[in-house]
Amino acid sequence: MSHAMPSSNLSLWQQTARPARQWDRPAALEQADVCIIGGGLAGMTTALLLAEQGAAVVVLDAAEPGTAASGRNAGFVVPNLAQLDPDALVARLGEQAGQRLAQAVGQAGRGIFDLAAKYQIDCAAVTSGWIQPTAFAHQQDRLYQRFSQWQALGQQVEWLDKQAVSRMTGTSCFAAGWLDRSGGALHPLRYLYGLANAVQGLGGRIFANLPADRLVWQNNGWHISAGQTEIRAKKLVVCANLARAPLASQLGPRPLGLQIVQLATYPIKGSDAQRLAPGRQPVSDIRRDIFTFRLDAENRLITGGMAVWPWETMQAMARRMLGRLARYLGLAERPQAEFLWTGEAAVTPGFMPVIRQLGPAGWAGIACNGRGLAATYMLARDLAALVLAEQASEAATALPVTELDNKADRLVFGRSFGALAPLGKQLILWRGRQLDRLHGIQDYIFNSAHSNGAG
Repeated sequence: MSHAMPSSNLSLWQQTARPARQWDRPAALEQADVCIIGGGLAGMTTALLLAEQGAAVVVLDAAEPGTAASGRNAGFVVPNLAQLDPDALVARLGEQAGQRLAQAVGQAGRGIFDLAAKYQIDCAAVTSGWIQPTAFAHQQDRLYQRFSQWQALGQQVEWLDKQAVSRMTGTSCFAAGWLDRSGGALHPLRYLYGLANAVQGLGGRIFANLPADRLVWQNNGWHISAGQTEIRAKKLVVCANLARAPLASQLGPRPLGLQIVQLATYPIKGSDAQRLAPGRQPVSDIRRDIFTFRLDAENRLITGGMAVWPWETMQAMARRMLGRLARYLGLAERPQAEFLWTGEAAVTPGFMPVIRQLGPAGWAGIACNGRGLAATYMLARDLAALVLAEQASEAATALPVTELDNKADRLVFGRSFGALAPLGKQLILWRGRQLDRLHGIQDYIFNSAHSNGAG
């Protein structure tokens, strides 16, 4: 049966989430120990970790919580940084700080699933792991080095040869891979709503459709202006989308925003679902033009991608991604898209989340760099630690904390390049696709040489 391409830009999660608890109504003056701006996963997790310690928290969201990235991702829980393995973190930050951050990254997935279990959040959590394979045999050594670094840290990881990765992903298109048992997947908006319910259950207050427009430190406290409401708080945490004006202008240089197109197919046949994901682990490979897929609880295939050129429409991207699913996963026919939506990933040039000191007792958590769910937990844990610390120290957080005007923290893609930033993104993506084609040629030569040698 043929279906028309979806016309709504609402995500799968926005159309299938159960209603959240009713949001609170703000008074003209609100007072709290901590004001948290941004009701997405990072802000809501921070609020919950603080409320558990007895802090009086208020959370402000400019729209409905989950409207932005937290409700528009693919639901992968990936406990690593896309471009930074443990050795790279040590090289950048030094032995002690690099090891501390790598450990925090590796624990992020378990942190999410532990919160979901503790508060009995019904979010279709898949806790059986996350798989990162390679389609190219000549890249196995590089991927094995990544696996070995996480194994050396004590992460619950397993190496997958071609037979093992084929068995776990249901496709023969991968040459090898590795499995991180602490990763997985979930319904991100149901998870967010569950966190919100827990925050409110502990006395926290959550205000929707209340954008903050001014932040001022005076008289040993923060004064936050939000329309007709003023919030006075001892401490401040910002976890908001930095593309949102006017607040963004007070938070320093902005990260680069990468638009991601996501889709979910109509449910596939049960036999295909059992073949492709017997353990339900989500999969994301190491191509530059990354190929991802997972199954949700109703057997929809979920995948995503980025457009190289601005004239690539969502519908054109969807056709391309559906073709990849059919081709790579060995489906008898191209699946049809039931949901099609866009989201935005915030990326820093260093490919690492940032904590920025806003002033006395004020911090901002910025940019998950394509590892949204796990990175939000890591940011939240560090932000909560800063709020609760009697005295700030380098050991208080896993992520480095930079000053608002620190030149080393200037995220140049969004500021220095200005109008050229979109062109830069497109050239990077175009170059990535060309490199993938080159890897395919290299792999053909590699396989041919090994086949001839074996013969």
